[in-house]
Amino acid sequence: MNKIILILFLIPFLLHSQTSETIISDRPGQANAAYTVGEGVLQGQHGINFIETASTFQTFAFSNTLRYGVIEKLELSTTFIYQSGDFRDGLRFTSVGARYSLLENEGWIPAIAIQGQLLLPWQSKEFRRDQLGTLWNINTNNALGKSFSLSTNWGVAFEGNENVDPSWFYVWNLGYSINDQWGTFVEIYGNLNDFNSNFDTGLSYLLNNNLQLDMGFGFDLSNAGDYWFGDVGVSWRIP
Repeated sequence: MNKIILILFLIPFLLHSQTSETIISDRPGQANAAYTVGEGVLQGQHGINFIETASTFQTFAFSNTLRYGVIEKLELSTTFIYQSGDFRDGLRFTSVGARYSLLENEGWIPAIAIQGQLLLPWQSKEFRRDQLGTLWNINTNNALGKSFSLSTNWGVAFEGNENVDPSWFYVWNLGYSINDQWGTFVEIYGNLNDFNSNFDTGLSYLLNNNLQLDMGFGFDLSNAGDYWFGDVGVSWRIP
């Protein structure tokens, strides 16, 4: 009887729709959304990132993420990043993961999702990690009126490299919807281990309900001028 009651209690949480009318992407910016893509939806997020440091190192990174909705509140994903420059070329990052939506945004209660990734030791020799790593984070989102939204991420990464401590991180993202097609944001993010901070901002443009273009740039607040980046990208979903 207790099992039956538990199943009946969980059904609304498992079946309640998370699919939005328009695409919700983790691009641009660093914050991951507190929403899943929806059952049966395949979503891609792709970007080209240019990084320059005060030491004159210049790198390009090509990032690709695929997300698939298993049920309305649960999605699976994979990410791989290819880097060129800084005297190193090759596959820098590979992961598989899942995201589960716990709550929707209702009034002052934020939308909340939990996300986990396995950091795979399947990179080019120059970037290969020693063993399997993991990354865990909690994503939140609050609508602030009709045009503004506040998103946060809080998490920890176990890189899978020997003698490397877990890395605790945060993201604060304030988004603004300019109109039905254009959006912008400002964002502060960084590492809690040594309390460093970075800033970025950007624009997104919705071509249609299932296709979004974006661009952004940012820099290191802790050492202004020592590190900056720019990126452009595209997000799509089917059906």
